[in-house]
This record gives sequence, structure tokens and C-alpha cells, in this order.
Amino acid sequence: MGFGAYTAALFAKHIHPDPLLGLLVGTACATVLGAVCSFSIMRGTDLTRLMVTLGTALILLELANKWDDLTGGADGGNASVVCTQGGSSADSVVDGEGITSNSRAGEGVDEVGLS
Repeated sequence: MGFGAYTAALFAKHIHPDPLLGLLVGTACATVLGAVCSFSIMRGTDLTRLMVTLGTALILLELANKWDDLTGGADGGNASVVCTQGGSSADSVVDGEGITSNSRAGEGVDEVGLS
């Protein structure tokens, strides 16, 4: 589930922000990862299968924690959303820490505050 969520978030951030398309891409990637991992997991029996499943999950968790450039490491990804407010010239940018910055074209106003 985590791999599909990271895939959908990275897809939305870098390729296309459509949530349904991101859901499909995340589902497809998680399915492929599950199929690849199942080859090693299904080789064992009972307790061995359980241990290999837990080991695979821990390896993927540590890989996600250590790969700071792609996943954001232990802190997670930092998403930025840009939206136009009510069709005006004011744009808001909300970063992953809940900070909103507003700027109005031509006015030179730059406000930063907590959302």
C-alpha cells in the first residue's frame, strides 16, 4: 500500500496531477512490485514464508527511509500545491509544512502565514 501511495504522489507531482490517473498508476506499480516479491515469498512454506514476507517489508521500508531524494526519507514527501483564488490574480502556494504564501501580480505584496 505504501509503494502505491508514493507512486501516486510522485506521479501527481512530476507528471500529471489527475487523482484518478494517479490511483491507476499507483495500483499498477504496486501490483507489479507484489508480483516480483511473490516469487521469493512463495518459495517457502509456512514459517519461512512468514519470515520472508516480514523481511521483504522491512527491506522496502528501509529503502524508502534512506532514499531521501525520491521519498523524502523518514519525514516523507513535501508536496506543493498552487491554486488560484476565485479567479483573481492572487496565487497561493501551500507547502508540506502548512505554510501559505500569497503574492499579487503588480502589487509587490508577499505575505507568508500559517494556514
